[in-house]
Order: sequence, then structure tokens, then C-alpha cells
Amino acid sequence: MASNLAPIILLVPGGFYEGSYFEPFAQRLNRKGFLTVIASYPSINPSDATSHTSATDAAFVREKFIIPLVENERRDLILFAHSYGGTAGGAAAAGYGKVTRIASGKKGGVIGLIYLAGNIVSEGKSLLEKVGVFGVTLTRLTSSSHIKPSFGLCVVDPLVPTLCADLEPAVASMLAASALPHAIQVFASPSPLPAWAETAFDNRRAYFHTVQDACLPEVLQKAWLEDSGVHWSVKEVDASHSAFLSKGEEVADLVSEFAKLWNS
Repeated sequence: MASNLAPIILLVPGGFYEGSYFEPFAQRLNRKGFLTVIASYPSINPSDATSHTSATDAAFVREKFIIPLVENERRDLILFAHSYGGTAGGAAAAGYGKVTRIASGKKGGVIGLIYLAGNIVSEGKSLLEKVGVFGVTLTRLTSSSHIKPSFGLCVVDPLVPTLCADLEPAVASMLAASALPHAIQVFASPSPLPAWAETAFDNRRAYFHTVQDACLPEVLQKAWLEDSGVHWSVKEVDASHSAFLSKGEEVADLVSEFAKLWNS
């Protein structure tokens, strides 16, 4: 399965962030010799929030990013998913594992999955359901009295202590000011079949725990891993939910480590 070309890292963001927030992290990976592509979702700040689900987000990521790179360019990818990206990106990659494609005589494919505090949600379950099962409060996914997004949208409030408490205050404030509302239905709708459930990704799943996470506490992340019923290679990052910003170099080093392992 080894390739002479380094795999492309497809960066799939979490909720409430535009892809531009991944630019500094993408540049770190570029300096380590990896090409990067940053995915996006139509469910962030849409004009009609009622038409978006986790399935429509997954289909968008598959059609706009995975298919062009894998089917058209026949490239190898590593899917790096942050937070909600684990739901939408994970489902988008289903059926595109390189092992599966080789068996069908096809070139290119997803050679591994890396989740950074990524949502691990089984087929037919919703993210809100999975969070609720473990007794974690959902108030951070609703709007406060002074933030009133349009019908069907939600915000994280307070954003800084929830998503990026360990960032420098000036950077965190800028992030909070530019964050966007997300269609709440993507978190409440049933998730499609995730790639991580496929045997094509055995020994090709990595999970980066964010130890200081106030959005998805470490105990919840560990419960998700156990509940998945499959093996993940686990690393700990002593950071908040947005570790790709606060501990970008450390996270990029871990990505490079797995990329080299899976591409050998």
C-alpha cells in the first residue's frame, strides 16, 4: 500500500468554525511536507437551516472533496477530523478506504482516520443523543439571552471557555467574534454509516484526546472510544477543544507520525 507520494491531509473542521481557522495548522503540515485541503460545510450560517443534516454535510464533503481527490486524481488521503468533523467527515469517507478500493482494482483512497476530539457517533444515532447518553449538559449548544441566531441555528455561548480556553486572550477574542452559527439539525439528525466502523480502517484509526476539553470532556471522549467497539491508537494532547490552534505544532507532529506509519 506504500506510495511514493505523501498522502494529502484532508482537514475537516468542527462546528461553528469556517475552514479559514485551519490555515495556520495547514501551514504547519505543509512545512512537514504534506499537501493539505480544507473541507467546508453548507450548514454553517445557512439561509435555510432546516434543509441541513449530518447526512447532507457528509454528502457535501464526499462530493466536493473526497471524490475529486480520490476518484479523479487517484490520490491517497488521510482524513483529519476535528469535533463535529468526526461525524460529517467520518461518514463522507465511508467506502473510500484504500484497502477496499485496492480489492476492487481502484487506485487512491483514504489510508487513515485521525480524530482530534472527534465525535464518534454510530450509524442511526445523533450527536446530541450520544452526548446525552453520557450525561453531559447540552446548554452550550443553545443560544443565550443576548445571542439570538435565526430559527434553526445554534451557537456556542460562552465560546472562549468552552472551545479555546488555552488560547492567548487576544486570539481567543478574535475567534469568538468571528465564529458563526450552525444549523442545529446537523447535531440532532441520525448519522450515516461512519468510515471508522469499516474493517478497511483496522489499525488505521487514531484519536487525539484533548485533556483540558470543556466542550467534550475527556471522560466523554474515552466513553465514545469504548462504545465504538473498534481499536483506536490514542494520543493525549494537554489542550482545550481547539488544540489545532493552541498546540498546533504538537498536533502536526502527531499527524506526521501516523501519516508516515500508514504510508510505509
